[in-house]
Amino acid sequence: MQAEVSFSCAAVGGVTKCWGLNTYGQLGDGSATDRATPTAVDASLGGTSVLLTTGVGSHTCTVLDSGVTTCWGSNGYGQLGDGSTTNRYAPIVVDASLGGTPVLLAAGNLHTCAVLDSGVTKCWGYNGYGQLGDGSTTNRYTPTIVHSSLGGTPVLLAAGMYYTCAVLDSGVTKCWGSNNYGQLGDGSTTNRYTPTIVHSSLGGTPVLLAAGQYHTCAVLDSGKTKCWGYNTQGQLGDASVTTRHIPTTVDASLGGTPALLAVGYLHTCAVLDSGATKCWGYNGYGQLGDGSSTDRTTPTTVHTDLGGTPVLLAAGDYHSCAVLDSAAIRCWGYNGYGQVGDGSTMDSTTPVSVAWA
Repeated sequence: MQAEVSFSCAAVGGVTKCWGLNTYGQLGDGSATDRATPTAVDASLGGTSVLLTTGVGSHTCTVLDSGVTTCWGSNGYGQLGDGSTTNRYAPIVVDASLGGTPVLLAAGNLHTCAVLDSGVTKCWGYNGYGQLGDGSTTNRYTPTIVHSSLGGTPVLLAAGMYYTCAVLDSGVTKCWGSNNYGQLGDGSTTNRYTPTIVHSSLGGTPVLLAAGQYHTCAVLDSGKTKCWGYNTQGQLGDASVTTRHIPTTVDASLGGTPALLAVGYLHTCAVLDSGATKCWGYNGYGQLGDGSSTDRTTPTTVHTDLGGTPVLLAAGDYHSCAVLDSAAIRCWGYNGYGQVGDGSTMDSTTPVSVAWA
């Protein structure tokens, strides 16, 4: 399941559907019509999604069970990877220069990255801040190999607004691209055009990694959760609103080790190993799901309307979504374009049922 800006997508039961804002065709149903309930991606998808990612800048990509990679939506900088800058309202196959089947896939604002079954990492799209990691600031309309300074094969991959992060098979965590708020976690605010190691204060190897627009979070093999980057609304969860250029530990009120992690624009959510779901940060539209619109600088429990334990979790700009162990889908927060998926355009401060059928 994925949620970004003002739309959401999920692949459930072999069917891929999207809902919400559709200006650039990011819902993939062949139109530019907003949808307040899930709509099936066009039949040109051609298979079942096994990996699915949505970008901050209104595009969607998926890897099919056939091994084919397709994308749709906004394409002004080549983020769909088909060699053009033409928006696509239905799925289009990524250029053959991809060279394999992705085992990891991540979409940022105007760029996309993939780790192939060969171990090679490639990115494409907008590169003004070096987020493609190829040592340049040249936009790429087809996949380009990340610089050799990556130094290994990623086992985790995340893409933010104008940056990318990866955890390597060696256990090292590296990030590259825009760093104006310290979202690369290397202790500086210097943009990096090639992969740079996250500061040693990370203190371990991430087993979960998530990137938002300007902040990054990770769950370590020790069980600790750390975040870094922009923090004006408490989205790092360390009981402050201080931006951090190196990893900082999330407040003890988290109360456990996350099994799922999702990062939005100014908020963060996690599902703990206990089954509890908590969120923190900006809450102006109810995206924390605790029944209020009060910002939280430490983790707060999502309202009991959630109704179960999430097995998938996603965070958009101002909304959040989860697929439960019952297969029900719940979303909450900003709903101006129908991205909560309940058939309305009313915001919700507590989880509501997505009208999947």
